[in-house]
Amino acid sequence: MGADVGKRLKMATALVMATAAVAALWLWSRPDPEARFAWLDHHAFRNDPAARFDPNLGFRLKESVSMYGFRHNAAGLVGPEIGPKAAGTVRVACLGGSTTLGAGVPIDAYSYPALLQAMFDLVTGGQRRVEVLNAGVFGYHSLHTPLRVAELAAFSPDVYVVMDGLNDLDAVRSVPQTVFERARLGRLAAAARDLGRRLAGDDSRIAAAMPGLHGLEAKWRLADMAGNLSRAAYLAGRQRAAMLLVSDPLRLESALPGAGQDRSEQARLLAFGAEVLPVAAVAAAAGRPGVALLDVQPVFAAALTDAATTRRVWADGLHLTRYGNFLLAREVFRALSARPPVAGVLGDRPLPDDNTLEMAFPACLEWRPADGSGRPKTAEGGARLVSTANLKEGPVDREGWSSLTVVDPATPGEAVLHVPSGGRTMRVYPRIEGPGDVVAIWAVDAGGTGRELFALRKTFADGVWSAEGEWYRVPLPEGDGWRVVARLTGENAQLFHRGEAVLFPME
Repeated sequence: MGADVGKRLKMATALVMATAAVAALWLWSRPDPEARFAWLDHHAFRNDPAARFDPNLGFRLKESVSMYGFRHNAAGLVGPEIGPKAAGTVRVACLGGSTTLGAGVPIDAYSYPALLQAMFDLVTGGQRRVEVLNAGVFGYHSLHTPLRVAELAAFSPDVYVVMDGLNDLDAVRSVPQTVFERARLGRLAAAARDLGRRLAGDDSRIAAAMPGLHGLEAKWRLADMAGNLSRAAYLAGRQRAAMLLVSDPLRLESALPGAGQDRSEQARLLAFGAEVLPVAAVAAAAGRPGVALLDVQPVFAAALTDAATTRRVWADGLHLTRYGNFLLAREVFRALSARPPVAGVLGDRPLPDDNTLEMAFPACLEWRPADGSGRPKTAEGGARLVSTANLKEGPVDREGWSSLTVVDPATPGEAVLHVPSGGRTMRVYPRIEGPGDVVAIWAVDAGGTGRELFALRKTFADGVWSAEGEWYRVPLPEGDGWRVVARLTGENAQLFHRGEAVLFPME
């Protein structure tokens, strides 16, 4: 009898050990949640003041706060609070990263979802027949998208507008291949791959554990943007919602921002993206009648023809200006208006043409981008202050900079400048806030006839100051006999100067 007990004990022990081994094997064959989290939040955005930790998404926007000019509502989306969905209203949820959120503009009213909302309101005469939600979050990529579609079902969207791409490219640059392997294939398969690299005896094992563009194609396959978007489209279909996949605008001649990257590496990443992103979108939409594609790249490629147009569209190497967001919103507006369910609620209402849209958004069309930012290294060779009328000095900072403003806003203030002989182009540092504020540079000849060389002005009220530290080019006239005058109009017109230097040489 004792022998039977011992035998049964051994069998039970073996069964427990076998079960534990199977469980361990199953666990190690599953995707590694820690690696997946590292992929979801590869820039540790959970530590950003505007975000908080989220166990499912890695991070999300903080709720019910206003930061950096952007309102976060109680749902953690950008914009006003979301009320109950009204009968007969089509709700559009815009998903994506910082371009969707509106990074690059000073307030959320200039994000493309907000402009898209205004365009639909223009068609419906202010009646909210189409409601647009801004669900963009900086740093989100296509791995976040199906998770967001699942949770946004609570708001009953009828259409999802998804714009992924740039952050997916950034992820394959920033996340090591070994992390992708553990997140996608599981720890066991990842360990097998690592063993293969060890046995190969080359440097591939070291490279696979480091961020960068090595193994770019392999990492892109593991990231599987097409699969991520396909899962998002499937979930949208389960909700009976349509989906519009919009290409992320690429500034192909520029570089993605990022510390320690050289331009050649960034140019390679963007060129790679131009090839693979359209393929991923087409694959995600294949066989799904409720999914449409919108390629906006031709519109933005046309903006790269010269430096001035590029500055008007892009705030930096990645994000759009208010005018760039207007262009994006216009393309999405056209695409949504032509398809159900939006076309159904708009009915026979005529759609505005491009000229009508441009006139309706003066804050986007009339806004003038700066030529650059940053204070000059020297004031030598600049135009110096000779005399002032109806102007007062502001406080002087530690670097010797202060601003001239108007004493009596009822009349313009003027500053006469001494300019070194010879025609040249110089920098000016103006700042304005509202309609009626103007900072202008004039050239006046001996007979008193003036010619405006430069002016920064606004015809619209949005409560947004132009940025301090931005500069504009002023082409000065050639020859002698000219008097250069800075003319300030309005109570919030400011002209920054350092000591007596008001205009600064180009560097």
